Amino acid sequence: MIRFPSVVAMLMLSSLVQAETEVDAPAEGGAQSSSAETAEGNESDEQVVAFKSTVKRFSDRMREFDDEARSIIERRERDERETLNAGYRGPVDALREEEVALRSNAVARLEEFLVRYPRSSHTAHAMFLLGDLYYEEQEEAFADASEAFEKMFSGDVDLSSMPEAPMRDHGRAVRLFEGIAQSFPDYTNTDGALYMLGFIYQRDETLQGDEDKGRDSYLRLVENYPD
Repeated sequence: MIRFPSVVAMLMLSSLVQAETEVDAPAEGGAQSSSAETAEGNESDEQVVAFKSTVKRFSDRMREFDDEARSIIERRERDERETLNAGYRGPVDALREEEVALRSNAVARLEEFLVRYPRSSHTAHAMFLLGDLYYEEQEEAFADASEAFEKMFSGDVDLSSMPEAPMRDHGRAVRLFEGIAQSFPDYTNTDGALYMLGFIYQRDETLQGDEDKGRDSYLRLVENYPD
């Protein structure tokens, strides 16, 4: 720690000496005493200026040190986050690949079932499950496309050649949910199918977006399934 006791003591001593000189000095020596006081005053002023300059240099250096320390901490935190993310990325990607594979297999089986049994007692339920899987697939595809679209703006981009922003395409899910509502009114989850129709129709960034159809779907839900 930097200390400056000598400067303060000298300033105090200078003041005391000046006061004593004014009281004790004879009247005839007034001119000589005034000259000595002026010299002492100039010396004190120089010491104060030197003191302030030293303090300023110290403060500036401390600010520089603070900025450097903050930069080092932020860089280390960023590196640690990247290392942590890299460690989790492999297992997470593997789980996602497994989930996609299982879903693809389920989609294929349900599609095959509906081709072979278009009017069985389990048809409506198969349609509902398949519609839900179609919806989930498209949501993930939309999320990936949106992320890729946003990355285009991270560098220099020619806006004149930018592609259109991605949109959700829930056409397959809508057809299945509409089919349930129209052909299987007594199915246990027909109210869920109507809810999904209303939700999709009123969803932003969706090709099937239609406020009127969304409102109609919700009204059908309330009127036909009040409980």
